[in-house]
Amino acid sequence: KLAEETIRHLQRRRKGNPAGHTVGYDRCVNDARENARSQGSTVVRECDFWWALLLNESKSVDQVLAQVGSSRQQLAETLSAICPQVRPQTQNF
Repeated sequence: KLAEETIRHLQRRRKGNPAGHTVGYDRCVNDARENARSQGSTVVRECDFWWALLLNESKSVDQVLAQVGSSRQQLAETLSAICPQVRPQTQNF
């Protein structure tokens, strides 16, 4: 459900702002790579991207989570169960 809402959110946003790569996008991709590296992997997994999105301070992330009736805390708990984060977290949810 979260992935579907994320796609809908991005499709709505692109119509009004087809900016392409943004600073936030590049930061997220780099963070996902760092997540993978911290686990000794050269392959970036979907979980690495979800962690990068979760730790990103984007208001869009909060909007999408609210649309599906979730929060950063709930997503962190779910991700921790599926694929624990190895990198130290600097943010509290």
